[in-house]
Amino acid sequence: MKISETFKKVISDAFYDKEVDIYDVLEEIGEELDIVRKKDNIIEKSLKCNVHQTSNDLVLKDYGLNIEANIMITCDNTIAKIGDILTYKEQDYIVTGKLSLDSHIKLFAKLGGING
Repeated sequence: MKISETFKKVISDAFYDKEVDIYDVLEEIGEELDIVRKKDNIIEKSLKCNVHQTSNDLVLKDYGLNIEANIMITCDNTIAKIGDILTYKEQDYIVTGKLSLDSHIKLFAKLGGING
């Protein structure tokens, strides 16, 4: 289905009332010569979106994805990808899934970020 940009804007204005910050993930070599992943200190982008709590069982039932997720984020456009770190209400999450649909994008994320 073709969704016009005007209609996407109306959806965004009506429903995307939350803000999520997207961070890059930095990789460094640790003390034991392993790769250590951590959240960058600089926000890569802030995202206007809608956020809902979810569970692994609901994501499997509703979307057929067998992934870990505590929140589901709906937005019209995002640079976020699986493995990125998001912060919502001062909690870190790591993106575990992404679905691109006709009118929006759904991100799934689990609480705890990299080391959680």
